[in-house]
Amino acid sequence: MYLQNQAARKIGIASTKLRDVREAGFIEHIALPGRTRMRVQYSIGVIDRLAELVRSTPVLTHFPGKFGLPTYAIEQLVFDGLLERETDPAVNAIRKDICVRPDSVHAFVDCMNNIARIDEAPAGAVPVRVAARRIGGRLKPWSHIVRALKQGDIPTWSATACFQARTWLVRPEDLTAFDDVLATDTANIAKDWINLDDLGELLNITPKMIAKLSSDLRLEPVERGRADCIPLQMALQVARQMSTTAEVGAQLSIHSKSAEHMLRHLKVTPVSWLVPARPNRSRSSAPIGGIKSCSQTISMTIMQR
Repeated sequence: MYLQNQAARKIGIASTKLRDVREAGFIEHIALPGRTRMRVQYSIGVIDRLAELVRSTPVLTHFPGKFGLPTYAIEQLVFDGLLERETDPAVNAIRKDICVRPDSVHAFVDCMNNIARIDEAPAGAVPVRVAARRIGGRLKPWSHIVRALKQGDIPTWSATACFQARTWLVRPEDLTAFDDVLATDTANIAKDWINLDDLGELLNITPKMIAKLSSDLRLEPVERGRADCIPLQMALQVARQMSTTAEVGAQLSIHSKSAEHMLRHLKVTPVSWLVPARPNRSRSSAPIGGIKSCSQTISMTIMQR
């Protein structure tokens, strides 16, 4: 049997944390009366199993870098069953985040690593994340996109077997099927905050532009965990009011620079962040390329949001 401090050290947590998990009813234990206070003992087998599970169970924030997807996309994968959430209440209480079953991660990775083609990609193929920029104004339906990749409905090419949305290549036109697909509602498990890296993915803008956006809109990010974040609903409000040349270019199958030149040729004037119209500008002006734009195509996109 382990005593309180021994069990806590074995798991790698503070004794007070183990006490909280125990008092929540998540760990089997034996309480013995002592001279001045209760003595608690734990089964060696129970604690050793829990310690191994805590060490081997990844949390949701482990995957964005691993898979090249934003955090909200991983939430979608968990909600839609592409990854399975850990159900052990003690592990979830200790890790303080959404935990994912290690066996489901291995099964997902093994499946994904076997689907990418290693022959030469067709001309015009781009990374999955780049192709997904055609979707703007909302959370992208990543779980639907990944499921289509997993099922082989979208051909993909990669020089490496490991699934990585930043490097796996697809034909841009294969993602047009997701233009009207809504993202999975993960409200019952998702965070209420979005970090600045994921904000850039949501808005289809570069990291450099995030700093300008934060300054211009006075977003005032706050530190949550190890990342600077803003409220998710605020980010979605911003997304619904803007379009970028990355999105426009992807919609029209041209480079973002070409999209910018085209819009300027159409006399669509770039304006400040989220300024739909100003007295000295046309009422059809709107932010493009970090900044807003309206041609017939773009204004239709914005109006649908």
